[in-house]
Amino acid sequence: MADGYNTTELSRRLGISAAAASHHATVLREAKLITTRREGKAVLHVLTPLGIALLEATGHIGQVGSALRRGRVRAADNSRARCGDGT
Repeated sequence: MADGYNTTELSRRLGISAAAASHHATVLREAKLITTRREGKAVLHVLTPLGIALLEATGHIGQVGSALRRGRVRAADNSRARCGDGT
């Protein structure tokens, strides 16, 4: 998916139950690390610029992070430019 993953795909890729993936998505959304949007019947989760920066800083961008960041790269780049220090 070019614009993030739904909860089922996240659970499959992470090897956890859909319920656990949903819970984790809620926690990440509350921490402003992902955004969630509805597209028809699908609910897609996408990393925020903060989420991308955290994963990159800790070296954990990985496959799921790379997929989640698609569609948010420009926003992350713009955010870093505004901050001036890459944070």
